[in-house]
Amino acid sequence: RGSEGRSPADMQRLQVGRTVHRCLVRAAAVRAFHATPKTRGSEAGSDEPNGWLFGKDPSKKSESEGWEFPYYVAVGASVLTAVLMQYRPQTSLKVWAYEQAQKEK
Repeated sequence: RGSEGRSPADMQRLQVGRTVHRCLVRAAAVRAFHATPKTRGSEAGSDEPNGWLFGKDPSKKSESEGWEFPYYVAVGASVLTAVLMQYRPQTSLKVWAYEQAQKEK
């Protein structure tokens, strides 16, 4: 591993070789990490394409999921709050001073 007796060109080739090796090892590790059966679409319940969006029959009523109702409540409350905030009383110091100046005129 020492540099004695090697030319600068040999040292450069060795460094390039190490860099390429390190990149290939990292790429293989990433590929191995991401190549799980679930990400490749080979789940146990996967069916052949049937022409429906997400494979769901549009004529059948889907049951609601557990997160839907709280989500709709939160979004509705946010919209209601945004609308009601437009009609709140103006209590800032600038508004009070403006009203006082209008009264004195």
